[in-house]
Amino acid sequence: MTAPAPLRTDMTESIGAVREVLVAAEFTDQKVSEVFAGVAEDREPSPWRLQVLLRRTAEPLARHTLIRLLTIGVGVTEAAAAAAVEPMALDDWIDLGLLRRTDSGVVANCHIRAFHQDYVCSDFSGAVAGPADFVMGVSPSGLTLAGGTVRHEVAASLDLGTGSGYLALLLARHSARVVATDVNPRALNFARFNAALNGLDIDVREGSFFEPVADDRFDLIVSNPPFVITPRASHLYMHGGLEGDGVSRHIARTAPVLLKEGGYCQFLASWMVTDKADWEERLAGWFADTGCDVWVLHQPIVSPELHTLEWLPTEGRAETAAAEVDEWLAYFASRGISGIGTGLVTMRLNPGGGANVIAIDEAPEEATLQAGTATESGFDVRVWLATASEPELLAAVYRIADGVRLEQTWRAVRGEGWGSIEARVKRTTGYRYEQSLDPVATELMQRCESGRSLGAVVADMATGLDADPAALAAEALPVVRHLLLRGFLERVP
Repeated sequence: MTAPAPLRTDMTESIGAVREVLVAAEFTDQKVSEVFAGVAEDREPSPWRLQVLLRRTAEPLARHTLIRLLTIGVGVTEAAAAAAVEPMALDDWIDLGLLRRTDSGVVANCHIRAFHQDYVCSDFSGAVAGPADFVMGVSPSGLTLAGGTVRHEVAASLDLGTGSGYLALLLARHSARVVATDVNPRALNFARFNAALNGLDIDVREGSFFEPVADDRFDLIVSNPPFVITPRASHLYMHGGLEGDGVSRHIARTAPVLLKEGGYCQFLASWMVTDKADWEERLAGWFADTGCDVWVLHQPIVSPELHTLEWLPTEGRAETAAAEVDEWLAYFASRGISGIGTGLVTMRLNPGGGANVIAIDEAPEEATLQAGTATESGFDVRVWLATASEPELLAAVYRIADGVRLEQTWRAVRGEGWGSIEARVKRTTGYRYEQSLDPVATELMQRCESGRSLGAVVADMATGLDADPAALAAEALPVVRHLLLRGFLERVP
C-alpha cells in the first residue's frame, strides 16, 4: 500500500510564508517540548495522555492550534485554523497539501517538527503500520548520525537515502553543494518541500543507493539507510531489499568509490552476529581493500527477540502479532543469527594509500548533539595510535581535553576525617565516556598539564614514587593510550 505525495513544492513563495507563520507563532522545539514534558516524551500519546495534551493547548494561541494540528495530529475548527495561519489564507495551506478540510473542521496531512533552526515535515509516526512508503521525520537514529557527523566546511556532500531530508538540511549549513537521494518518491516530495521550507538549495534525485550519483564525487557522505535486518521488506524506511545485513555491507564497499581523497562517509549500520564467526572480524572484513580508515562506534549486541520487539510495528495489528513475531524469529534461527549489532560507522579515504586502520569501540551511553568535532579528533587519534611506537608515545606532549571533569568521592574515616575512595573522570562534551581512575592515573593526567613530554612526566613521577622509570613507563603507556582513545587526554600539536 502506498500513499500519494501530499505536498506542493512549486509554490515557493507560499512555502516561505509558512515558515514565517511558524516562526511568528514561536512554534519551536522548546515550546513543543514544554507541552509534552512529563506526558508523552516520544510524542505518541495514548488516549489518556492525549487528554492532558489537549488541556495544555486549550488556550486560543496560534502556537497551541499549530501544535494540535502539526504535532499531536488532531483536528481543530476551521475558524481556529484560519486564525493560527494568519496572515496567510487557510486555503494557501490547504493548496500546499499541509491541511485538509473535514466535515468537522481542519486536520493536518503531515507532521511538522521544529528542530533547532530547521522545520522538518514528514508523515505522522502513527502511520508506521500503514503505507509501505511511510516517511519518517527526525528519528533517534537520525539524531545519532547528525550528532556524530563531521561539520567542517566542504565543497560537496551526499545524503544517501534522505527520507524527509533532515540530514541534508544540516549538510547544507556547511556544504557548498548538497545532493540528496532516495528510492521513495514520497520521501523526495518531503525532502524538496523541507528544503524550500528552510530556504536551502538541495539537489534531490530519485534512485536506488548510489545509482543517481555514480559519476559524482563527494567530500562527505552521510546515510541513515534502511538497515534493519528483517525477513521481508514491509516498509521502505526499514529494509533496503538486500538479504540480511546486505544494505550496510553494500554502503561500506561502494561508498569509497565516490569519496574524494580524505573524504568521509558516515552511516548507521547493522550486522548479523552468528555462532560461526567472530562478529568484529566479520565486520572488519567489510572494509578490507576499500582504501579507508574506519572507526565503528557500536551499541551492545541485542538478541533476536529484543531486535524483533524494537522494529516490528505491531500497533493496531494485535490479531497478527503472534504470527509476525514467529516469522521474524524463525528467520533469525534459520540463518544461525544469535544477535544483531548496530553502530555508527565513520570511514575516511586514506590519502596515503597504505594499509587501512580499523577501530571498533563500544559507544558511550550518551553523546551530545555536537559530537562531530569529537568524531574527527577520535578518528585522528586512533589512526595515529595504530602506528605510533613506544618512543613516539613517550616523546609526545599531552594535555587534558576540554570538557573533561574529575569527580572524587570521599567517606569519613574514624579518627582521620575524610578519605578518598574513588576518582572518576568524565567527558561533558562530545562522546560522554566516564570511568574510575586509580591514584597513579589521576596524578599522571594532572602532570600532563605541565607541557612536558610523557617521558619527562613519567621520570618525575618515578622519582617521587621511588619507582623504576622503565617499569613505570611500561605501566603508564597503556593507561595513556586508553585515556587518549576515550578523549580524556589529547595530543598537543
